[in-house]
Amino acid sequence: MFAEHQPQLARLAQASPSGLERIITFALCTIRQPLRIAVADYPRVRRGDDAQSIFGAKRRGLTYVAEHAPELWERCEYAYEESEPEDAADTLLGILTEVPCLGPAKAGFVAQMAYGLSGCIDTHNLTRFGLDERHFEAHKQRPRRWSIYRDYNAFCR
Repeated sequence: MFAEHQPQLARLAQASPSGLERIITFALCTIRQPLRIAVADYPRVRRGDDAQSIFGAKRRGLTYVAEHAPELWERCEYAYEESEPEDAADTLLGILTEVPCLGPAKAGFVAQMAYGLSGCIDTHNLTRFGLDERHFEAHKQRPRRWSIYRDYNAFCR
């Protein structure tokens, strides 16, 4: 599935700020939701309608992305085009975690869909790999966040 869909998602995300906004919006829909609900809700969220998968800080994330999509896209594109893949993955996490409600897992999911880098080590995958749910949560502590991004992406590789 990844090999088939990721190139299509990358073309969408890299084509324009609105493409990246769509990818981030979908990632926000998937936070603490079964995939089937996120997929069903995504068209409603894009129209601005209420949806089961959008609650709490996710609304702030949607607003932030709508207001900052051109800047986010430009910064992500620059990081991807001008850096080695490992450095680009870390920089992308740094940029994308500026979006309210996106931690390393969902920022990694966006980077994976949009650039084929990083990955989604969400609660399901943390459990699968035997890691504590808060293993990568220290990204909120500014002094440690870059080491967390490096560790996160190393784990994804």
